[in-house]
Amino acid sequence: MNSSSPDSTPAASAFHAGIVCIVGRANTGKSSFLNAALGEKVAAVSPVAQTTRRTTRGIYNAPSLQMVFLDTPGIRHATHRLGALLNRNARAQVAGSDVVCLLLDASLPPQDEDIGWMRKLARDPIPVFALLNKTDLPHRDAPYRAAWAAVVDDLRARDAAYVPPPIDWFPVSALTGEGLPELLDALSMRMPAAAPLFDPDVLTDDPLPFFIADIIRAHFNEHLRKELPHAIAIAVDALGPAPASDVPPPPADDAPPADAEAPTPAPPEAESPETSDNAPLPPPAPAAPSALHVSATIYVEKATQRPILLGHKGRLLRSVRIASERELHDILGTPCKLALWIKVEPDWSKNYWILKKLGYVGS
Repeated sequence: MNSSSPDSTPAASAFHAGIVCIVGRANTGKSSFLNAALGEKVAAVSPVAQTTRRTTRGIYNAPSLQMVFLDTPGIRHATHRLGALLNRNARAQVAGSDVVCLLLDASLPPQDEDIGWMRKLARDPIPVFALLNKTDLPHRDAPYRAAWAAVVDDLRARDAAYVPPPIDWFPVSALTGEGLPELLDALSMRMPAAAPLFDPDVLTDDPLPFFIADIIRAHFNEHLRKELPHAIAIAVDALGPAPASDVPPPPADDAPPADAEAPTPAPPEAESPETSDNAPLPPPAPAAPSALHVSATIYVEKATQRPILLGHKGRLLRSVRIASERELHDILGTPCKLALWIKVEPDWSKNYWILKKLGYVGS
């Protein structure tokens, strides 16, 4: 897939490339913003906080420009070990970025996690773009500007030599796209002269098994909301072409039945241009797409959580499977067949090797 856009080019003629880190508290719309900026879905989205558990890279390509966006896990008050791990991973991504986009939910007043991010970013020299998201809703920006000013004043009071990082404010809407062209233009001007970091045709380097797992978990989140989502994890165990019996057959030619009489050949004088030897051949029928077979394990920590995922007579699990297959088909352009298995794994969120398998550590 290609994320090229002709609208945003740096002023200089040399190639410019850099890293844009997207940070913020949980559920401010970071993944929705990334998808909107790229014009393609590269990150799973759901209404549940901290749907993103891994840093996802999305690559924006334009003439003489490449911007690599890092979608980080949302910061939230950690009530379990996994939450603390995700918070640490998110904070660590800031180092080495050329610009940090602090995503703020402008439909709500500043939260403790918003202030926490401001305190961290105000101590770094990296330029900050404060994105006041959800301008499609009744929104406010003055409280956030005041909060940043208070953080800067506090640091100045402690150190007279303190110099805050440059900050720019942008009202945006990841839902409607409002403000995104102006933001992308401003980001492009901050990118240093450098060679491309990825091939220009690459939209994301996110491993497909992790992406599929995120899509499945997002659909569970849609159903479970606050009931269970942070107690489950999904790992793709097998990924490959589906058995031939699962692949839809190609459309049959309009052949007559086997017992039909052979048609009488047309006389030479009745030959038309469409049937003559010199007529162009019709285009070949498109080949049927091969299906992708995915086997995935859904981890839960308690046996009592298994029937919740199954739902009454297995209906919830079936609904999640069908919705995930449809979304993956739309995104990948390939029919997908999912086989989902539920496994009780006590304290999976404390098991390093499972966390590594899930992509939460060591990536």
